[in-house]
Amino acid sequence: MNWKPIKEYIEPDWDSGHVFPPMLFWREKKGGAVFGFIRDGEVFDHNWVYVCDANKITHLAEVTPPAY
Repeated sequence: MNWKPIKEYIEPDWDSGHVFPPMLFWREKKGGAVFGFIRDGEVFDHNWVYVCDANKITHLAEVTPPAY
């Protein structure tokens, strides 16, 4: 897993009907990762429960399934 700066994040087209996998987002001040989504500048966990504003996120990492 590789962490990237949040400035490299491109929000997906949520209205496309495609189901996007959750990602890991790092909150430096809280010292922990959030497994979830960013939509409209807000961070939600994997259950779509509000966590914080996206400006509090510094890095992101894509989670990929194991190779079989």
